[in-house]
Amino acid sequence: MGFPNKKFKKEMDQYIGSTPLVTNKDTKRFDEWLNQPSIKREKRYIFPRVLTVLLLLGLTVGIYAAFHENITNFLADNKKVTLEERIADYPERIKEKIEKLPEEFKENMGVPTELPESYSIADFGYTRQPFDDPNGRIVHTSFIYAGGNTNILLNTRYGEATSSQDDYEYETVTLDNGIEAEITTSESSLSWVNKDGNHHILSLLVPPDTTDPDVTIEELIKMANSMD
Repeated sequence: MGFPNKKFKKEMDQYIGSTPLVTNKDTKRFDEWLNQPSIKREKRYIFPRVLTVLLLLGLTVGIYAAFHENITNFLADNKKVTLEERIADYPERIKEKIEKLPEEFKENMGVPTELPESYSIADFGYTRQPFDDPNGRIVHTSFIYAGGNTNILLNTRYGEATSSQDDYEYETVTLDNGIEAEITTSESSLSWVNKDGNHHILSLLVPPDTTDPDVTIEELIKMANSMD
């Protein structure tokens, strides 16, 4: 590029000299310094970083909630109600019968913790095999619950996992523990085999003059769910 005023250029050269103040070497050195990785300006994207933090925070909270729920459910499932707790409100005469049973047998007894309103235990009995052997194996227990216009009978056969509903039409329902139970509406009964292979039957003993029992199949299912 030409200098627009030669006289002015001459005066400037006389004042500061005609030699260029910045050489090609200086220009090259400046370019090298400017392009060093350590001084390159880093692009900062604020919004994506905030979004990442929120995502990680949400993931952490989600994992904690799931872990806490699983631990709570695990502890609840493994907090087994003892037989003593189940029969705590039973009359002394019935508790004495149950307490005399062998310890290893009592561990596998199924006793409901929930009953229909106004119902309570009325009687308990069991059968040994051989029948007249006081040390024989217990093969059957029965609980009778009374309180309304009917009675509830809970029969349990131990080690006999066979269905008693073969001669009747029945429906099925899945209990809370995942076991499938059979409902016989005509007999007002609920039957299932538990995880130990014992066969439970909950049924209504309806008096002949009663046409409308105050206990429903749904309440029998609630009783069954409270047994394991």
